Amino acid sequence: MHAKPIQEETFRTKQLKVTFTVLLAVLPLYLIAFLRNTFGGLGFSLTELLAVQPLFFVLGLWWLFKMPPKDLQMNRSQLSPAQGLWVQDICVGFLLLTIFFMTSEVSSIWVELGWFQRSNPSPQLLEVIRTISQNVWYTLLWLGPSTILAQLFLEYSRAYFLSSCWTKFQFKGHLIVGIIMFTCVELLLSLHRGPVAVLETSITSIVLNVSYHKYRRVLPLIIAGLLFRYLSSLGLWLH
Repeated sequence: MHAKPIQEETFRTKQLKVTFTVLLAVLPLYLIAFLRNTFGGLGFSLTELLAVQPLFFVLGLWWLFKMPPKDLQMNRSQLSPAQGLWVQDICVGFLLLTIFFMTSEVSSIWVELGWFQRSNPSPQLLEVIRTISQNVWYTLLWLGPSTILAQLFLEYSRAYFLSSCWTKFQFKGHLIVGIIMFTCVELLLSLHRGPVAVLETSITSIVLNVSYHKYRRVLPLIIAGLLFRYLSSLGLWLH
Protein backbone atom coordinates (compact mmCIF):
# COMPACT_ATOMS: atom_id res chain seq x y z
CA MET A 1 0.00 0.00 0.00
CA HIS A 2 2.94 2.31 0.63
CA ALA A 3 4.84 1.43 -2.55
CA LYS A 4 3.35 4.24 -4.66
CA PRO A 5 4.09 7.10 -2.19
CA ILE A 6 7.64 5.78 -1.77
CA GLN A 7 8.09 5.66 -5.55
CA GLU A 8 6.73 9.20 -5.88
CA GLU A 9 9.06 10.42 -3.14
CA THR A 10 12.05 8.74 -4.81
CA PHE A 11 11.08 10.30 -8.15
CA ARG A 12 10.73 13.76 -6.61
CA THR A 13 14.06 13.38 -4.81
CA LYS A 14 15.73 12.44 -8.09
CA GLN A 15 14.12 15.40 -9.86
CA LEU A 16 15.32 17.78 -7.14
CA LYS A 17 18.83 16.34 -7.43
CA VAL A 18 18.81 16.85 -11.19
CA THR A 19 17.47 20.39 -10.83
CA PHE A 20 20.11 21.31 -8.25
CA THR A 21 22.92 19.82 -10.36
CA VAL A 22 21.85 21.58 -13.55
CA LEU A 23 21.56 24.93 -11.77
CA LEU A 24 24.92 24.39 -10.05
CA ALA A 25 26.55 23.68 -13.42
CA VAL A 26 25.24 26.84 -15.08
CA LEU A 27 24.20 29.43 -12.51
CA PRO A 28 27.37 30.25 -10.47
CA LEU A 29 29.29 32.06 -13.22
CA TYR A 30 26.19 34.02 -14.25
CA LEU A 31 25.71 35.04 -10.62
CA ILE A 32 29.36 36.07 -10.33
CA ALA A 33 29.00 38.22 -13.46
CA PHE A 34 25.76 39.70 -12.13
CA LEU A 35 27.29 40.58 -8.75
CA ARG A 36 30.36 42.07 -10.40
CA ASN A 37 28.29 44.19 -12.79
CA THR A 38 25.81 45.29 -10.14
CA PHE A 39 27.98 45.88 -7.10
CA GLY A 40 31.53 45.97 -8.41
CA GLY A 41 31.20 49.03 -10.62
CA LEU A 42 30.87 49.12 -14.39
CA GLY A 43 34.43 50.14 -15.21
CA PHE A 44 36.58 47.84 -17.33
CA SER A 45 40.33 47.62 -17.65
CA LEU A 46 42.43 46.33 -20.51
CA THR A 47 43.71 43.48 -18.34
CA GLU A 48 40.19 42.45 -17.38
CA LEU A 49 38.89 42.36 -20.94
CA LEU A 50 41.89 40.60 -22.49
CA ALA A 51 43.12 38.33 -19.67
CA VAL A 52 40.73 37.94 -16.74
CA GLN A 53 37.53 37.42 -18.72
CA PRO A 54 38.99 34.73 -21.06
CA LEU A 55 40.26 32.80 -18.01
CA PHE A 56 36.85 33.24 -16.41
CA PHE A 57 35.11 31.66 -19.42
CA VAL A 58 37.68 28.83 -19.67
CA LEU A 59 36.89 28.03 -16.04
CA GLY A 60 33.18 28.24 -16.85
CA LEU A 61 33.48 25.75 -19.72
CA TRP A 62 35.54 23.35 -17.59
CA TRP A 63 32.99 23.61 -14.78
CA LEU A 64 30.11 23.05 -17.20
CA PHE A 65 31.52 19.86 -18.71
CA LYS A 66 33.31 18.37 -15.67
CA MET A 67 31.36 19.40 -12.57
CA PRO A 68 28.11 17.39 -13.06
CA PRO A 69 28.11 13.72 -12.02
CA LYS A 70 28.66 11.15 -14.76
CA ASP A 71 24.97 10.51 -15.38
CA LEU A 72 24.38 14.24 -16.02
CA GLN A 73 27.53 15.08 -17.97
CA MET A 74 27.20 15.91 -21.67
CA ASN A 75 29.89 16.34 -24.30
CA ARG A 76 29.77 18.62 -27.32
CA SER A 77 28.30 15.91 -29.57
CA GLN A 78 25.48 15.26 -27.12
CA LEU A 79 24.69 18.97 -27.04
CA SER A 80 24.39 19.01 -30.86
CA PRO A 81 22.63 15.70 -31.45
CA ALA A 82 20.96 16.60 -34.74
CA GLN A 83 22.78 15.94 -37.99
CA GLY A 84 23.42 19.09 -39.99
CA LEU A 85 25.51 20.68 -42.71
CA TRP A 86 27.76 23.71 -42.36
CA VAL A 87 25.69 25.49 -45.00
CA GLN A 88 22.51 24.99 -42.97
CA ASP A 89 24.22 26.12 -39.76
CA ILE A 90 25.53 29.27 -41.46
CA CYS A 91 22.12 30.08 -42.96
CA VAL A 92 20.37 29.64 -39.61
CA GLY A 93 23.11 31.73 -37.97
CA PHE A 94 22.54 34.61 -40.40
CA LEU A 95 18.78 34.35 -39.90
CA LEU A 96 19.28 34.67 -36.15
CA LEU A 97 21.67 37.58 -36.72
CA THR A 98 18.98 39.33 -38.76
CA ILE A 99 16.53 38.89 -35.89
CA PHE A 100 19.13 40.36 -33.50
CA PHE A 101 19.47 43.51 -35.59
CA MET A 102 15.72 43.80 -36.10
CA THR A 103 15.27 43.63 -32.32
CA SER A 104 17.96 46.27 -31.84
CA GLU A 105 16.35 48.52 -34.44
CA VAL A 106 12.88 48.21 -32.90
CA SER A 107 14.26 49.01 -29.45
CA SER A 108 16.03 52.06 -30.92
CA ILE A 109 12.69 53.29 -32.27
CA TRP A 110 11.14 52.85 -28.83
CA VAL A 111 14.00 54.87 -27.34
CA GLU A 112 13.45 57.65 -29.89
CA LEU A 113 9.74 57.68 -29.02
CA GLY A 114 10.68 58.15 -25.39
CA TRP A 115 9.22 54.86 -24.20
CA PHE A 116 12.56 53.67 -22.80
CA GLN A 117 15.95 55.14 -22.01
CA ARG A 118 19.06 53.39 -23.32
CA SER A 119 22.13 53.12 -21.09
CA ASN A 120 25.30 54.22 -22.91
CA PRO A 121 28.64 52.39 -22.49
CA SER A 122 30.81 53.84 -19.74
CA PRO A 123 33.55 56.30 -20.82
CA GLN A 124 36.13 53.93 -19.34
CA LEU A 125 34.90 51.05 -21.50
CA LEU A 126 34.93 53.24 -24.62
CA GLU A 127 38.48 54.31 -23.83
CA VAL A 128 39.58 50.68 -23.46
CA ILE A 129 37.91 49.83 -26.78
CA ARG A 130 39.79 52.68 -28.48
CA THR A 131 43.06 51.43 -26.99
CA ILE A 132 42.36 47.93 -28.30
CA SER A 133 41.48 49.22 -31.77
CA GLN A 134 44.81 51.08 -32.00
CA ASN A 135 46.93 48.00 -31.28
CA VAL A 136 46.86 45.01 -33.64
CA TRP A 137 47.82 42.50 -30.90
CA TYR A 138 45.16 43.78 -28.54
CA THR A 139 42.64 43.58 -31.39
CA LEU A 140 43.56 39.97 -32.16
CA LEU A 141 43.23 39.03 -28.49
CA TRP A 142 39.87 40.80 -28.24
CA LEU A 143 38.39 39.35 -31.43
CA GLY A 144 39.98 35.97 -30.79
CA PRO A 145 40.12 34.33 -27.33
CA SER A 146 38.17 36.98 -25.41
CA THR A 147 35.11 37.13 -27.68
CA ILE A 148 35.10 33.50 -28.83
CA LEU A 149 35.39 32.05 -25.31
CA ALA A 150 32.58 34.30 -24.08
CA GLN A 151 30.27 33.12 -26.86
CA LEU A 152 31.24 29.47 -26.43
CA PHE A 153 30.43 29.59 -22.73
CA LEU A 154 27.10 31.33 -23.31
CA GLU A 155 25.88 28.92 -26.00
CA TYR A 156 27.16 25.70 -24.43
CA SER A 157 25.67 26.67 -21.08
CA ARG A 158 22.40 27.35 -22.92
CA ALA A 159 22.55 23.99 -24.66
CA TYR A 160 23.41 22.11 -21.47
CA PHE A 161 20.68 23.79 -19.43
CA LEU A 162 17.97 23.30 -22.06
CA SER A 163 19.01 19.75 -22.99
CA SER A 164 19.02 18.74 -19.33
CA CYS A 165 15.59 20.28 -18.75
CA TRP A 166 14.09 18.71 -21.84
CA THR A 167 15.54 15.21 -21.39
CA LYS A 168 15.40 14.80 -17.61
CA PHE A 169 11.97 16.37 -17.02
CA GLN A 170 8.83 15.23 -18.78
CA PHE A 171 6.08 17.17 -17.03
CA LYS A 172 3.50 19.11 -19.03
CA GLY A 173 4.96 22.33 -20.37
CA HIS A 174 8.59 21.38 -19.62
CA LEU A 175 9.74 22.79 -22.98
CA ILE A 176 8.35 26.26 -22.26
CA VAL A 177 9.58 26.16 -18.66
CA GLY A 178 13.13 25.40 -19.84
CA ILE A 179 13.06 28.29 -22.33
CA ILE A 180 11.75 30.77 -19.75
CA MET A 181 14.15 29.60 -17.02
CA PHE A 182 17.27 30.05 -19.13
CA THR A 183 16.04 33.41 -20.38
CA CYS A 184 15.83 34.49 -16.72
CA VAL A 185 19.38 33.18 -16.14
CA GLU A 186 20.70 35.07 -19.17
CA LEU A 187 19.03 38.27 -17.98
CA LEU A 188 21.50 38.32 -15.08
CA LEU A 189 24.06 39.59 -17.60
CA SER A 190 21.87 42.50 -18.72
CA LEU A 191 20.04 43.84 -15.67
CA HIS A 192 22.71 46.46 -14.97
CA ARG A 193 22.33 47.93 -18.49
CA GLY A 194 18.76 49.09 -18.07
CA PRO A 195 15.31 48.24 -19.45
CA VAL A 196 16.27 48.38 -23.15
CA ALA A 197 19.01 45.79 -22.67
CA VAL A 198 16.66 43.62 -20.62
CA LEU A 199 14.03 43.77 -23.36
CA GLU A 200 16.55 43.00 -26.13
CA THR A 201 18.10 40.14 -24.16
CA SER A 202 14.69 38.65 -23.37
CA ILE A 203 13.66 38.59 -27.03
CA THR A 204 16.96 37.31 -28.41
CA SER A 205 17.31 34.70 -25.67
CA ILE A 206 13.84 33.30 -26.36
CA VAL A 207 14.58 33.24 -30.09
CA LEU A 208 17.87 31.39 -29.52
CA ASN A 209 16.24 28.93 -27.12
CA VAL A 210 13.46 28.15 -29.59
CA SER A 211 16.01 27.82 -32.40
CA TYR A 212 18.02 25.34 -30.35
CA HIS A 213 14.87 23.32 -29.67
CA LYS A 214 14.04 23.22 -33.37
CA TYR A 215 17.49 22.43 -34.80
CA ARG A 216 19.35 20.96 -31.78
CA ARG A 217 22.59 22.46 -33.09
CA VAL A 218 24.90 24.79 -31.14
CA LEU A 219 26.94 26.08 -34.09
CA PRO A 220 24.22 28.39 -35.54
CA LEU A 221 23.90 30.06 -32.14
CA ILE A 222 27.67 30.57 -31.94
CA ILE A 223 27.83 31.97 -35.48
CA ALA A 224 25.02 34.46 -34.85
CA GLY A 225 26.40 35.53 -31.48
CA LEU A 226 29.97 36.00 -32.71
CA LEU A 227 28.93 38.02 -35.75
CA PHE A 228 26.71 40.23 -33.61
CA ARG A 229 29.54 40.77 -31.11
CA TYR A 230 32.01 41.62 -33.87
CA LEU A 231 29.67 44.05 -35.58
CA SER A 232 28.74 45.65 -32.25
CA SER A 233 32.46 46.04 -31.42
CA LEU A 234 32.96 47.71 -34.79
CA GLY A 235 30.19 50.14 -33.90
CA LEU A 236 31.92 50.97 -30.61
CA TRP A 237 35.24 51.55 -32.40
CA LEU A 238 33.55 53.95 -34.79
CA HIS A 239 31.68 55.68 -31.95
